[in-house]
Amino acid sequence: MAGTADVGAHPPALPPIAENIPAASTSPAERIADALGLRRTKPGEWRGRCPCHDSASGTSLVVWDAKDDGGEPKAGIHDFGGCDAARILGAAGLTLAHLYARTWDRPVLTAGVPAAKERPRSDRPPRPIGTIRHTLRNEVGEVVAVHARTTFDDGTKRVWWERPNGTQGLGGTKVADLPLYGVHEVNGAAEVVLCEGETARDALAGIGVAAVGTVTGAEGTPDEAALRPLLKIPRVRLWPDNDQPGRSHMDSIAARLVAMGHPDVRVIGWADVPPKADAADLIAGGGTIDDVRRLMAAAAAAGTVAAAELLDRVEVFLGRFVAYPSGYARTAHTLWIAHAHLMDAWESTPRLAFLSPEPASGKTRALEVTELVVPNPVESVNLSAAALFRKVGDGSDRATILYGEIDTVFGPKAKEHEEVRGLLNAGHRRGAVASRCVTRGKTIEVVDFPAYCAVALAGLGDLPDTILTRSVIVRMRRRAPGERVEPYRRRVHGPDGRELRDQLAAWANTVREAVRDAWPKLPAGIEDRDADVWEPLLAVADAAGGAWPGRARVAAVALVADSKESTPSLGVRLLADLRTVFGEADALSTEAILSALHALDEAPWAELVGGKPLNARGLAQRLRGYGVRSKSVRIGGATPKGYARADLADAWMRYLPPPAQESATSATGATGDADGVARTAAPEQAELVADVPLGHPAGAHNRPGGNGYGCLDCGAPLPAGAVYYCVRHGGGVAASGGGHHAD
Repeated sequence: MAGTADVGAHPPALPPIAENIPAASTSPAERIADALGLRRTKPGEWRGRCPCHDSASGTSLVVWDAKDDGGEPKAGIHDFGGCDAARILGAAGLTLAHLYARTWDRPVLTAGVPAAKERPRSDRPPRPIGTIRHTLRNEVGEVVAVHARTTFDDGTKRVWWERPNGTQGLGGTKVADLPLYGVHEVNGAAEVVLCEGETARDALAGIGVAAVGTVTGAEGTPDEAALRPLLKIPRVRLWPDNDQPGRSHMDSIAARLVAMGHPDVRVIGWADVPPKADAADLIAGGGTIDDVRRLMAAAAAAGTVAAAELLDRVEVFLGRFVAYPSGYARTAHTLWIAHAHLMDAWESTPRLAFLSPEPASGKTRALEVTELVVPNPVESVNLSAAALFRKVGDGSDRATILYGEIDTVFGPKAKEHEEVRGLLNAGHRRGAVASRCVTRGKTIEVVDFPAYCAVALAGLGDLPDTILTRSVIVRMRRRAPGERVEPYRRRVHGPDGRELRDQLAAWANTVREAVRDAWPKLPAGIEDRDADVWEPLLAVADAAGGAWPGRARVAAVALVADSKESTPSLGVRLLADLRTVFGEADALSTEAILSALHALDEAPWAELVGGKPLNARGLAQRLRGYGVRSKSVRIGGATPKGYARADLADAWMRYLPPPAQESATSATGATGDADGVARTAAPEQAELVADVPLGHPAGAHNRPGGNGYGCLDCGAPLPAGAVYYCVRHGGGVAASGGGHHAD
């Protein structure tokens, strides 16, 4: 029966007084009745008001003398209003153990209250001094619940919930699902303060601050449904109680809001704040709306934003407008933008290349959004070579070049852009210059223009190897019917982007010296030019901390692996096809080689130039560049002209990846180093990364999974521990080694 202590079923009549209790002694029931302020109605029975709810009759609670299984005295307790016995006893500083006589025979400390035996008999139970009721309404003002609190004269409190019809409890609704207190009053606000509890919220609202309060207590976190109305408010400021639970409470809310895609969530700091103090204490001490506004402005300063959180917010901002081919690409784009604010710290800068086979694939939109968050952007699609040289060579502020339609610069019919190509080729290394002839009066001089700058490119098709090998390559694609991004309007979204840019610049000033001397650890397989490309981005990730170091390395492994799969040169294709043709043979004749090459499916050798097949002379010319020459080879009893496997082995080793079976064997053991970061070039191996969720850009798939979400790129459900992406698509995969789906 609800509210009844464990004494068996309540009999029709109350039990008589235990006969074995001496008249001079005090039974557990009498002690409990005294602590609860009950009156004796007959021998062995006490009745009165339950301290846990308001009762019309005032006598819903009964306590009586009973015996335990061993015949020892104990107390029975029952509330006809349904309140739990433990809660009833707790209101008097007691526990269920106090139902037994043996508990009263020794000191027991419960919840900071002295043991009942140590309390003088003259002590009275705490008495209520006031009850406050807070009405919770949803976003449109409908009453959802009432949160009531009674304060007692000993400083304790009793809190309970009521439904709109007045009945106690929430009828199965979780507290985390309830709306924020006061949320119906902040519709249309540009900035809102979220604090812990109704009292702090009412104090802020009383001086004219748009504020809401949580009702979960510090141990809980409002669910997404409760926080969703805040996504409509541009700026959210969190005001924690000054204790560890309060700070953890707001940290959890901040993480959830960022994960939901809110672009501007900050935590308010209060100098010289007393322990456990909150917003209500500031106002009670004479704080005004101007004081609160100063604290809110300080929270908005770039220096108060944690670096990892700042990169999180940049990534969420980008993902609102750009449909990336993978989470790895979005991670790399974010790191590249941050690196552009630290150009004087790097030895070399990677180009960022957005490429696609067809127009309308999001390349231009990626550059447009990038323009908002990088320093000194220069859009170069309509810029003359002379103007571009002077923009880059201006010594005051280093420009960030955003070059769209780059295929017109590097295409086969673009010879008039030779100077631009030279600048872009040279400018990846600090100190690099591009030389041009400049006329000064009647004198022609050779002038060296500084060429070092950050460059983002966008265009159709591919770029020359001299650019591709120095680039982070993002191969864009048209959005599928189910993919959605937020419509971009520069005049609407420009202020948000520029605010992020200013915050990145402020953060860059604090880490410039640290990253200048950084030597970030590179994943296995990231070396030579790939190392030049990724070192600055990994240094940025390490400086930001949080999940970024692990995510950056996984993105590096995946994107470098993707770049190796681009169309090889014709010479490399010939070497690869020769390895296929040779199989296990030690030597083949030229005639046999050509016949086998011509028969290969999808190979170009049957119709190489003008519809004519590759011949012996062409084969010899192409292989000569790799140090391979034909010679007489012995095949059976004949010695025709041909090629030996031993002569090709060096070229195969230098220009081709290991054979598939060999690389598969080596990948088996490449699961991770001691730091838990994946160490293989295959994206499917990149599972061991930091497990902090980053965000859910607008339009992301939210399908049920172990963590409540699906992969943000394909929507596949994710198991527990996986965050935002399956390993096929993602930038920050799993804490538990899960996440990959098998379609």
